[in-house]
Amino acid sequence: MVTNSVEHGQGAVALWMRHTDDELRIEVTDENSAPAQLQDAADEDVCGRGLFLVASLAGAWGVGDDGRTTWAAFTLTGRT
Repeated sequence: MVTNSVEHGQGAVALWMRHTDDELRIEVTDENSAPAQLQDAADEDVCGRGLFLVASLAGAWGVGDDGRTTWAAFTLTGRT
């Protein structure tokens, strides 16, 4: 998500991570108000799969109301 923000965003990039007993939440913000969107990458494309991978691995993901923050929540399991 940070790489996407650096590559496709604008201005300063900020990363926040919040860890609770059962969840890791990651938020990345930049100054571009155009919201992040899933892309359809062709098999031969060398990029364009970042948000697809996030969406596949995260329990949930989304974009903030201002379009500048993309977040993902990962459920933590198997903790002892």
